[in-house]
Amino acid sequence: MKIIRTLFLVFLMIFIKTLTVNSQQRIVISDKEDQTADPSAVLDLISSEMGFLLPRMETEDRNNIDGPAESLLIFNTETICLELFLNGDWHDVWCFDDCVESETPDYISGPYIVCKSTEKMLVVQGGSLGTNASWEWYKDGCGVTHIGTGDTIKVDPDVTTNYYVRAEGACKTTDCVDFEVEVITGVEGGQIEYTTPGTYEWTVPDDVTSISVVLVGGGGSGAKSNRHDDGNQAGGGGGGALAYKNNISVTPGTTIPITVGSRAPCPVDGEHQGEYGEATVFGDVIFYAEGGKGGTVGELGYGGEGGCPCDDSDGGGCGGKGGDATGTDERFSGGGGGAGGYAGNGGNGGESPDDWISEGCDGEGGAGGGGQGTAYRGGGGGGVGLTGHGKNGIGGFGSLNAETTGGRGGSCGDNGNQCGMHYAGYGGNYGGGSGGQNYTSGSTWQGDGGHGAVRIIWPGDIRQFPLSHTEDW
Repeated sequence: MKIIRTLFLVFLMIFIKTLTVNSQQRIVISDKEDQTADPSAVLDLISSEMGFLLPRMETEDRNNIDGPAESLLIFNTETICLELFLNGDWHDVWCFDDCVESETPDYISGPYIVCKSTEKMLVVQGGSLGTNASWEWYKDGCGVTHIGTGDTIKVDPDVTTNYYVRAEGACKTTDCVDFEVEVITGVEGGQIEYTTPGTYEWTVPDDVTSISVVLVGGGGSGAKSNRHDDGNQAGGGGGGALAYKNNISVTPGTTIPITVGSRAPCPVDGEHQGEYGEATVFGDVIFYAEGGKGGTVGELGYGGEGGCPCDDSDGGGCGGKGGDATGTDERFSGGGGGAGGYAGNGGNGGESPDDWISEGCDGEGGAGGGGQGTAYRGGGGGGVGLTGHGKNGIGGFGSLNAETTGGRGGSCGDNGNQCGMHYAGYGGNYGGGSGGQNYTSGSTWQGDGGHGAVRIIWPGDIRQFPLSHTEDW
């Protein structure tokens, strides 16, 4: 017994700075030298740098303690309570009163179908985290095999797998929501893009029988006013629409006509109304995305309306409206509208009332943000990308001539161009509207709208916009 006690003390001293056992078998553990245990205590802990840490566990673990002794003390991390075992039951000694319960998430978003060993991201949607809570991810069942923490997780399954997530916190552990990712093998796919305005004929490749397509219409241009000549004001150009259609049946070897909508050109010289962006069309009007309309010039300049997807599309969004120019001292210009998104509309361009600067609106559903409206010239609207739903573009903001005056691109589209000292901002590709211009005449001082684009992906029964395998294969 003496040998066992000696070994225990040797190991214990490895982890503490000072351990003293006095002649009455009272023990003091301290991070300071020459400390003496209190005469009334069998164990005395002394420190000004560290605390005493109780065993921490959840209720289920506490209930699994085999034969708890009377006065056994633990800290329950599930209820945030200090608990004591007495008279055959657990009792709360102290609890944290201001505990906020978590709420069960609404669902998990992500790709339903993936290729084998292809890394994809799953995202928690809805719900809320309470006190000391976090999102915890599992597979093989709710709470079974823990695979990560956070509101997103990357997975690369080899076989079809169900994933689970729940909030785990101090006050409550919520129910799980689950999401099945189906793994497919032996499927070949491809894609092609048309990003230069013009007319094309696409030949359906061998063995391709279904496709999914996204279209973006050209952005409208802002109007142009010569302030020194007539004092009129210039509205911003509207953003082009985004439209997509999934699982279109096609026949290998056939050709399909495609028109990629041109951006609206800037007015060359003198005072001009803004021009319309062209529509982007797939097939013999299978479906289309409208271009943005041009801004107007006059005593009050009005922004062009954004283009919208046709009724036959499966989804998409309208471009944002160009900003109006309605200042009373005749020198203002509206910002360009953002391109439409996969599940929402582009941000409207900033209007120009009697203050010098008006921020553009944020895009929705992965759309581009609207350009800022300012005195003299407006920022360009943000464009939209072709590889599926991404982040919303934020509206242009900041001081005059700042780089942030153009709207940010949505879903990885290009940012709208900033407005400079002598020119309005260009619309971002694809589909952003350009800002209005109110300055002296000049052939290079006005921005164009962002041009249209087409992206085709296959097979269309598996790869579908806005999020299912829309990246390059």
